[in-house]
Amino acid sequence: MRRLRTLVVLSAALCALSCAKPPQADIDAARAALEAAARSADVVTYAPDSLRTVQETMSDLQAELAAQAKRSPLGRGYEKAKGLAVQALAGAQAAVAEAAAAKDQVRATTGPLIAAIGEAIPEVEKRLWAARRVRGVKADFVAARAQDIAQARVSLTDAQKDFDAGSFAAAKAKAMAVRAGLDAIDGRISEAVRLARK
Repeated sequence: MRRLRTLVVLSAALCALSCAKPPQADIDAARAALEAAARSADVVTYAPDSLRTVQETMSDLQAELAAQAKRSPLGRGYEKAKGLAVQALAGAQAAVAEAAAAKDQVRATTGPLIAAIGEAIPEVEKRLWAARRVRGVKADFVAARAQDIAQARVSLTDAQKDFDAGSFAAAKAKAMAVRAGLDAIDGRISEAVRLARK
């Protein structure tokens, strides 16, 4: 009976020692998924917050592994570490999927945006040439706004090049800047005409 009790205690101790090992396969999978996500330009561009969350989870995992390593072998437990590794893996995979969806969304909205701005530029130009005929609107004002419109065309061409190259986020940012600039030009033309007619 005593011998049986000793065997039970020994087998329980061996089980505790063997069970107290880091979940290396889960950790390696999470690390590989995070590295792949961090190397992806799409994830960095379109899902940076999700990527940052996964990086924080991996930091928590490293801290947990370090904390367990300081404990005695019989006192170690890696349930939390396993959970963090699984969470990091899922987060990295979700970041890749999120980036793909966000990229598709930006592509779908940026093409029409560039086209609409391309149509708006000649309209603003027409209003500028009409303003030129208003008595009191100065020639240097018209020349400066004509230069602004020419720059808007160049910037829109750059946005189209980015779009064609698959850099949809950069294309959208440039197109939005062109639209804001064009609205400002249009506003200045309207104000110059209003002041001239007073």
